[in-house]
Amino acid sequence: MEKIDDLLVFAKVVETLSFTKAAEALNSSRSLISQKVTKLEQRYGVQLLQRTTRRLNLTEEGRTLYEHCLNLKRTLEEAEQALGNARNTPQGNLKIVAPVTFSQMFLTDIISEFLQKYPKIKLKLSLSDSVTDLVAEGFDLAIRIGSLSDSSLKARKLGATRIIALAHREYLSTYPQLQHPDDLVQHNCLIYKYRGDRENRWLFQKGQEQYSVKVEGNFSADNGLPLLQAASKGLGVAYVPDFMVNSPLDSQMVEVLSDYCYLQHGIYAVYPFSRQEKINVRLFIDYVANKFSKGIGNNLAQKALTT
Repeated sequence: MEKIDDLLVFAKVVETLSFTKAAEALNSSRSLISQKVTKLEQRYGVQLLQRTTRRLNLTEEGRTLYEHCLNLKRTLEEAEQALGNARNTPQGNLKIVAPVTFSQMFLTDIISEFLQKYPKIKLKLSLSDSVTDLVAEGFDLAIRIGSLSDSSLKARKLGATRIIALAHREYLSTYPQLQHPDDLVQHNCLIYKYRGDRENRWLFQKGQEQYSVKVEGNFSADNGLPLLQAASKGLGVAYVPDFMVNSPLDSQMVEVLSDYCYLQHGIYAVYPFSRQEKINVRLFIDYVANKFSKGIGNNLAQKALTT
């Protein structure tokens, strides 16, 4: 690197034909500039400049070296431009992990539109309802629903989803009435099982009061849609984000404990901290956030309740 620096200093001296002007341009001292040129002459064993009291003149050897210095400068400038383009131009890879049902019902449409706008980006989407180690697994970005615990990640809130409880009318006709969250202990609850969960607890909120109820049931899954579909068959009570649910509800489905279902989970874009934020990450987050700002996030369901 020192050799490269000396060559670039020499090129600046030739361009200005002055040690003083070269020093000013490089924010250095005249004596240091002169020393670097002298060091080059000693290294190559040739005289590069003819020095007079009035001006500097290139020797033949100096002219040959200057031509190579120009090639070096061009190469460095092209490298800087290429890196700048990679940083500022939407292109290259973007690896995302997102919840399964949210992606299937909502995110895939946004991705299609996004890639039509930025066709040089190569996006890879992985579906998982588990919390993924973004750095260890090489993800640029994750969509997460719920509370955030990893403080090492940057996050931007995109929207929110309300958690609701639903059951089929036929099921409700054969079980005790649901008037309070504690009544769920008498019901077959269809449980959304996160990896590592030890207890099956459903949270409710009414005003400033929160309720945590331990529930039991004969069907659990690590994805909410099968639970919702099972509830539509009369198997039990499902407890899912509202973006999974058709609006209006299927005529045979009933939202239960509606006075207590005011708990909201945030929908976040999270990504590893970096001094230089990747443009692809920023563009994708902005694109999704814009969709939510237009109200698209308020009605995400397609046909969640199928019979």
